[in-house]
Amino acid sequence: LESHERTTRLVEVEGVRWRLDRAQKGDVDQMFLVGMMYDIGHDVAQDHTEALRWYLKAAEQGHVGAQYNLGAAYYLGYGVPQNYVEAHKWFSIANVTGLERAIVNRDIMTKLMTLDQIAEAQDLKRDWMARHQTR
Repeated sequence: LESHERTTRLVEVEGVRWRLDRAQKGDVDQMFLVGMMYDIGHDVAQDHTEALRWYLKAAEQGHVGAQYNLGAAYYLGYGVPQNYVEAHKWFSIANVTGLERAIVNRDIMTKLMTLDQIAEAQDLKRDWMARHQTR
């Protein structure tokens, strides 16, 4: 049993190294999965700040899951100070880039925000979309 545990741990470490290597080389799906690993503490120590760093990298490349998770992080304050404007922005971006369920969370955010905050979030989304549509 002890030998099995050492072998299993070695496989896990090699899997983490492989995933990190692929993410560092620009594989957007692996960037997202590295973010998830840190977010939930799977095979690495849980670190919401590190998760957000990887989510942002993937989101900037158009990964809708990472965009959605950034919205959730800002809504809940995981790894960042709670920020409804940023949460609204990222949920809106995730919706535009293909995740219809993100609109539900965006609408929840809207109920918690002032009209000025909603306008700011919409402006931020438009700016982000304009910068990323040229890629």
